[in-house]
Amino acid sequence: MPTPLLKVENLKKYFVIQTNLIGQPTLHLKATDGVSFELEEGKTLGVVGESGCGKTTMGRAVLRLWDVDGGRVVFNGERIDNIPKNQMRKYRTQMQIIFQDPYSSLPPRMNVGSIISEAVHVHGLVGGKPIGISELIGKYVISPIAKFVVNPIVKICKSLIHKVRYKLCKKYQARHDVLEAERLRDEEEARQLAEERANSPQNEEKKESVGSQKIIDETKDLKRPFFRSAVYAENLKRYTIEVMRECGLQPHFYERYPNEFSGGQRQRICIARALAVKPRLVVCDEPVSALDVSIQAQIINLLEDLQENFNLSFIFISHDLSVVHHISNDVAVMYLGSIVEKGPKVPMFKNPLHPYTKVLLDAVPDPDPRAKKEKSILRGDVPTPINMPKGCKFCTRCPHVLNVCHEIRPELVEIEPEHFVACHLHYDYYELTGTEISPEEKEKMYQKPEVKAVEEEQKTEEEVLIENALAEEKQKNQEEQPQE
Repeated sequence: MPTPLLKVENLKKYFVIQTNLIGQPTLHLKATDGVSFELEEGKTLGVVGESGCGKTTMGRAVLRLWDVDGGRVVFNGERIDNIPKNQMRKYRTQMQIIFQDPYSSLPPRMNVGSIISEAVHVHGLVGGKPIGISELIGKYVISPIAKFVVNPIVKICKSLIHKVRYKLCKKYQARHDVLEAERLRDEEEARQLAEERANSPQNEEKKESVGSQKIIDETKDLKRPFFRSAVYAENLKRYTIEVMRECGLQPHFYERYPNEFSGGQRQRICIARALAVKPRLVVCDEPVSALDVSIQAQIINLLEDLQENFNLSFIFISHDLSVVHHISNDVAVMYLGSIVEKGPKVPMFKNPLHPYTKVLLDAVPDPDPRAKKEKSILRGDVPTPINMPKGCKFCTRCPHVLNVCHEIRPELVEIEPEHFVACHLHYDYYELTGTEISPEEKEKMYQKPEVKAVEEEQKTEEEVLIENALAEEKQKNQEEQPQE
């Protein structure tokens, strides 16, 4: 069996809700409580579950965006859950995340080129020629003077001259309007020509021969300069444009800002930003939930193509089970911070074992209106992660609950090959752990709990008067209605 790229064992992340007088925590919110899984290189793990079950917290804890409170995270054979933050820097290029909201995750004051190339510059993936003394003086002395002093004065003078001539001379006014119309037409033609060149077969051949990885290989012997020289800036821009092309973005988007794009284009920018540093693992935190169906298909196909081209590994977090079935190799179902079932997607969708997984699959709409299927409906609300049930976390809503479910928390057990489930309905806890118990007690534990009859509460005098008044009014209205 190949060594997994990522191995997570009993991962825990608790948030402090309440502290005592000396600052010690007394109450926790258990967002992620004992999560374990493995992910091979080039594979996709789909994570599904209700809102608030800890999917996003688990993904951020794996990437060490949040410090973990327990468990082990092993990436590429090295443990990363207990190393200092300054040592995590070398793993940032290998582990990236695509955030859920493509609108709030992009800085509005940075253009697309700066957003994608920022991490590339910080981590020094692209090299260039060091900056010289004359270039340094020109960049940090002459350029600021020209930019903030000379250029504004020249621009103001030209504007005043133009306004005076435009008001006084009709010939100049007419000539200016014609030139402005020609300029707008030339810009539109140039934009269309750039799009045609970007989509042409010759450009595809050039894209295959000169990719973003080749630019890294060409400049790997050149150290990143402390100041951005002209050669380094050119290499960085070339690399950024190649990454944009690989993610389906046109080169002329480089100078644009996020507010000029649609939701699907913004999500492509987020994907390009994550893939610009050449990661091996990408956490996709519901990347298509804010998009319509047609754009969802484009983004999913893009992720599949990128995974095939760059051998990426994905942790795909989503609510949409159809999308998870399409893109994932393995599926993990989370409930209240724990994985209740995991395994390959085919047995998970054809033969779900856990009652919660069955309910999730029953909630998926059936496209055939004539299909009739008995669906399970959950009763009650999700328990709070602050005060969880003693035994199984799903025991308060499970339709097949047993007495043992209220007392003992089930463990993930392999029921079928590579198919794990945490449910007392599919294995004997006492035989598995070797706990000695009498047959009578064991039989009692594996029986359904007795449902206590709820006594009907006696109605108050006010409620009786109100019901009588409503009944009399209803009868009176029926008598007043004309008979047909």
